[in-house]
Amino acid sequence: MLRELLPHALKAVWRGRVELFWPIWTAIATVSAIAVAWVVGHATAPVAPEVRKSPIPRAGTPRSAWRGPLTASALLALFLVCYIALMLRWEDFAYYDNSYFTLFSLRGLNYAPPIWQSSGRFFPLCHQEFNLIRHFTGTVIGYHALPMLQLLILSGILLMLDDELSVQARAGLIVFLLITPGIVISFGGLIYPERNVVFCLACLLLFVKRFEQTHFTPWAVAAVISAQMRLGGSRGAAGTEIWEYGTLNGFGIRNVAWTSASPLWRCYSCFTTRQ
Repeated sequence: MLRELLPHALKAVWRGRVELFWPIWTAIATVSAIAVAWVVGHATAPVAPEVRKSPIPRAGTPRSAWRGPLTASALLALFLVCYIALMLRWEDFAYYDNSYFTLFSLRGLNYAPPIWQSSGRFFPLCHQEFNLIRHFTGTVIGYHALPMLQLLILSGILLMLDDELSVQARAGLIVFLLITPGIVISFGGLIYPERNVVFCLACLLLFVKRFEQTHFTPWAVAAVISAQMRLGGSRGAAGTEIWEYGTLNGFGIRNVAWTSASPLWRCYSCFTTRQ
């Protein structure tokens, strides 16, 4: 009985794969998160407790040592305020590509996940956040609230990622990154889903780094979910998405598995790889 029903059920799901995207995507993300949590929970080696040493008395930090980081942070904050002001300037939903909003969310209609079979395009999470935002606001500032929040969080993530650089250097790199044409375009218009791609990629890097430092299972789960969301928001062809899926998830799984494995398994994997 089950053997007869299973092929029919799979065919029905395949025929309705576009209409049933959200249940399918949610099921895949949930199963992936549970699988990663189970694998990491069983593979993570116990972290040896750190030996606390008695603090060495040091002289107070001179005020001049804080002057550079504080100045850099203040200038970065001022730059972000000006950046957000430019994001809102001349925004009135009058750009011709803003039909995504004037025809759907601003009229109280949901925008369907963009799965265009005729042209082979698959970026189903594109503009889906505005289906939720429309329930709370219909103003330009309200629609830009999420991009502004993403910009601030992205800057904070980049400020925390590389501890080896000084605060001044990290602030300078953030400014340089935010003025590159790709980032300016992505955060300068609501219609560009690459903003979500950049944000999810930064979150993925942060979660992988935190997992490497703590071996805390929720960080690994958050990394997998970030990878799933990043892939669903990329405007690429179907073949490109498959390649990105394998590459990005391979990167995440490799880092999670590598940091979870015991030292003996690491030595064994290095030996077999070289052979």
